[in-house]
Amino acid sequence: MRHWLPARVEEVFRHRILRLERHRLAHGEETREALVLQAPDWVNVIATLPDGQVLLVRQWRYGIAAPTLEIPGGMVEEADHQAAAERELLEETGYRAGRWQQLGELHPNPAFIANRIVTFLATDLEKVEEPQGDGEEEITVESAPLAEIPGLIRRGTISHSLVVAAFYLLDHVPAPAAAWRPARGLALAVGLGLVLGAGACNPWGGRKADEEKPLPIEIREEHPVSTPGIEELLAPERGAGGRGESAEPKAETPAVGETAGGPGEAPSEVG
Repeated sequence: MRHWLPARVEEVFRHRILRLERHRLAHGEETREALVLQAPDWVNVIATLPDGQVLLVRQWRYGIAAPTLEIPGGMVEEADHQAAAERELLEETGYRAGRWQQLGELHPNPAFIANRIVTFLATDLEKVEEPQGDGEEEITVESAPLAEIPGLIRRGTISHSLVVAAFYLLDHVPAPAAAWRPARGLALAVGLGLVLGAGACNPWGGRKADEEKPLPIEIREEHPVSTPGIEELLAPERGAGGRGESAEPKAETPAVGETAGGPGEAPSEVG
């Protein structure tokens, strides 16, 4: 594998959230050119309520000129990733979390973007204010049972690739006894189905495991953390309340003084 390192970097365009560079690359006598997008790191937050619901945000995305259903997240502006995750959760949902667990980090698109995205699990949630956003976001807060996330992905209700990746990390949270073990009982198996193509656990309903051998995959834990598994992390929050029966996300339960929508109404904006 040849290593192509930049011999010269030229700035092509600069914006407050990104910088486009032209890299003149060299390997020995050979040269080539590449465009590289420099951007701040991003964070994703999977925030779970005591009844097993996951907080979701529906927001307008300018790139596709349509709304998408996602988890809270955004750009890192602080000195560390968790501080950014805490801010994004508060801004987009109005919640603070008493417990935080880093699930992992990924490169969103290493072909031409140089940043990382770090995903966190947030539990022990407390509603402290109404969602504020950052002044440029169109957001409504919703929720869905954690076990129904694969169905939302399969139907295309959740289509953001980094959100799908976040739930893969959740399903493979490190545990002291067995690192990267699947979370029992969550019925996610999203990443295995998407990466390995095994129909038995593929939310997209793809090929069956016996029809084609799964592609080899090596999962490396570059930043080992000794933490409980996802079942242990969520266990203190799970009370007598059962999971919701609806396959679609629902609007977040209104605070005191707000009016909940009727059974057939679309999710309403919080606040």
